[in-house]
Amino acid sequence: MSIRSRSVSRIAVVALGMTLAAGSTLAVAQDISVESSNGGYAAAWSYGTNSKIGLADRKADGRPVKAEYNRRAHDTKKFTLWNKEGSGKRTYSGVGSKIWDARACVVINNWPDDCGRWWSDDHIVTGD
Repeated sequence: MSIRSRSVSRIAVVALGMTLAAGSTLAVAQDISVESSNGGYAAAWSYGTNSKIGLADRKADGRPVKAEYNRRAHDTKKFTLWNKEGSGKRTYSGVGSKIWDARACVVINNWPDDCGRWWSDDHIVTGD
């Protein structure tokens, strides 16, 4: 094999490696971390593949907290994960398709719930 053909082969291998590396960085999932709007007394999160969501109650006020979210397989369906166990307790959803949007809320009876902004994998949604 000539020196020139070895150089071309090395360049091709390096180019292929760079292409694969660039493609793999695009596939990394974004972590989700959201809080309710008034002091962050409800917190929701999802990491890695975002196939399940966690929820914590951060204040001993007797109010339940919830995470509202949707999944890739059910684009327009809103799921709700409840945590009625009290302050310091965490709960988790089951595993499913990737979570696309999420927000955390403190439930306030007979009033609008105290919800943070929607997190989205492509943008922040500001409305309901």
